[in-house]
Order: sequence, then structure tokens, then C-alpha cells
Amino acid sequence: MIRRNEMKWCLSVFVTAVALLSLGGVLQAQTTNAGTPVLDQAQIERAERTQQIEQNKAAFVNELLSQWASEAASRGYDAYWQKGQRNLLGLGADELLALSQKAKDFDTFDKLVFRGFKLNALGDLTLDLVYFPLAPCRLLDTRIGTGTFAGPKAPGTEVAFSVNDTLGPQGGLLAGCGVPTTDPPALSVVITAVPTDTGQGNLRAYPTGGTIPTASVVNYQGGVVVAAGTITQSAVTTNELTVRNQGGGTTHIVVDVTGYFAPATFPIVGRAYANVLVSGTSATLNAARTKGFSSVTRAAAGIFCLNFTDAALSAATAPVVVTPEWDSSSGFDLLAYHTASAFGCPAGTDVGVRTYQFAAGGAPVLSDNVDFYVWVP
Repeated sequence: MIRRNEMKWCLSVFVTAVALLSLGGVLQAQTTNAGTPVLDQAQIERAERTQQIEQNKAAFVNELLSQWASEAASRGYDAYWQKGQRNLLGLGADELLALSQKAKDFDTFDKLVFRGFKLNALGDLTLDLVYFPLAPCRLLDTRIGTGTFAGPKAPGTEVAFSVNDTLGPQGGLLAGCGVPTTDPPALSVVITAVPTDTGQGNLRAYPTGGTIPTASVVNYQGGVVVAAGTITQSAVTTNELTVRNQGGGTTHIVVDVTGYFAPATFPIVGRAYANVLVSGTSATLNAARTKGFSSVTRAAAGIFCLNFTDAALSAATAPVVVTPEWDSSSGFDLLAYHTASAFGCPAGTDVGVRTYQFAAGGAPVLSDNVDFYVWVP
């Protein structure tokens, strides 16, 4: 059942939507004179009409967003306008009208706008883990390890070992395997049992200091070498991973890493990417987050020109993604897009990017007030 205040809001938004969208002709059928030559003036009128439609559509989006502005602010949506406009402007008029009727409360509106239409290609930096593959690399081998890492493990014993520190003493690759020193939350590993007697048992992997799992990774029988792959959590400690020999046999333990899971970073993968930092009238590449781009220059306000290091890459044929770094403190919506023709940039430019900012309901204006990413998957 719809409460009285919800019905009042729905009616208000719906009436506003119809008025704004109808004004620009979004809900009106466009007619043409069949057989009549298209004149330049007609083209101009159509362009003006299209522009009016887009302006009215933007006005409706702003009206729709403003209905929930105070509610969003109380929930900490700092980039409320930016996210909302970006998601809603990509919808058609009919979809916008349908949305205005469905969103009877903020939770529904939040789900439809911020989640239902949001494309988060790079993952959530706080919730999602991304898989980073590695060439198979030896972490542990008790056949050649020294000290506590030497010798087969008897039933009911275990070995805790590092995944990113000095691996040589534990029988691993002396140069390391490329696992970050920040201790990733999970690892993809292959565990091998090399039995030394006729007994049988199983190997169990778990984060050091954690609870021994009831499920095994490898089940072995004396005289038979057995290997199996698994994904396991790792601990934030000196020796992050533990493998336990459970059962009645004695066995050497060998562990190889094939990848790790870590919070998403930009970019996850890609042939080329760049983080462009804009300060005043200058633009620079963030070296720590740049690969495959050689330079960036600022041609004019809001116009930036980038070049690839790989001559085989072309913005005309390769998909290029541009993502702004939102500056919600400005109170403006910041947009960025690229063009394969690199308009406004010198001849020979590979990727041209234009960045805009605009107040809610206002016209976009070229602006230097935004850092951005360029990514070629």
C-alpha cells in the first residue's frame, strides 16, 4: 500500500516529468514531409529540437534527483549528483518516466539509480577482490628446505611458510614469486604431497593462526605423488600460510603459487593506461599508474592530448575508456570523454580527452578541474 506522502511525491515527479519531457518533444511523434528535399534550415531546426530535448531531459533528471537530495546527503552520498546524473542521462525518456513511478521511497530509488544502472567495471575498492595471475612459482619444498622447513612432515604436524618474504630457506624461489608484500587476502596455489612411507593421509591449507579446516586439498596414499590446486585465505603475518598433514602417513610438502587475490586497483589489466594529474594549466602522468603512454600535454582549457608508446595501438580501433576522478567537494559534476580524432590536439596525437564541469541543470563548460584515467583494455 502506498502511503499518502509517497503518492503525493509520485504524482509530483510524474507531472514534472511529463511536462519537461513533452516540452522538448520527447513524447511527441516527429513528422517529416515525405519526398520533400531536406534543406539546411530543416537540419538546423532538427538540431535545435534535439538540443532542446536533451536539455529538458537533463532538467528532468535534476528534478528527479533533487527529490531525494536531503535523504542522500544524510546517508553520505558525497558524489550524489555525479553518480545519479551519469547513470540517469543514459536512459531513454520512457525509462525515466517508468523510474519516476517506481521509486516510491529512497531505498528503491537508491537501488534503481545507484545500483541497477551502475557499471562498475573496475570493481569496488573496499569489497571486491580481483585475481592477479602469476607464472607458477615455488613457495615451499620440504625436500630441499632448511631449518624448520626441512624434512617430511609426520602425521598431525604442519608447516607455516611465507608467500612473499625470503623464500630460499623454505625451498622456494630465491628471487621471490611476485606476491605483494602487503599480504593479499587469498592465494591460488597448487599443493603436492610426496609421501615417504606407505601410510595414507591428506593435506589441509589455511591461514596461519586460523582454524584447521575439515576439508582437505590433497588426499594421498604411500608411494604415490599427488597434487591439487586450491584457493585459500592467507594471514597478515610473517608466515602467511600453513599446510597440515592430517592422517596416518608421512610426506614431504611442496607448494606452488599461481596467483593471488587483492583489492581492485586501476587498471586491473590493459594494454595501456594512464592517470593524468591536472594542476592549474599543466598536466602530468602519474608514473605509478601509467603504462603504454609516453606523454600528455594540455592544448587548452579542458583539452588534453596523449600519445602511446606502442605504435601498434590506435584510438581509432582500440576501445578507450576515460574515467574522471570525482571531486565532489567542488559541487560540480565532472565529465570526461575521448575522441579518436583527437580534436583540439596537434597532428599525431593518439588520444584527445576533453573534461567538463557543470552545475546541476547548467550547460557543461570545458574545465581543468579534474584528474582522470585513460584505459585501453
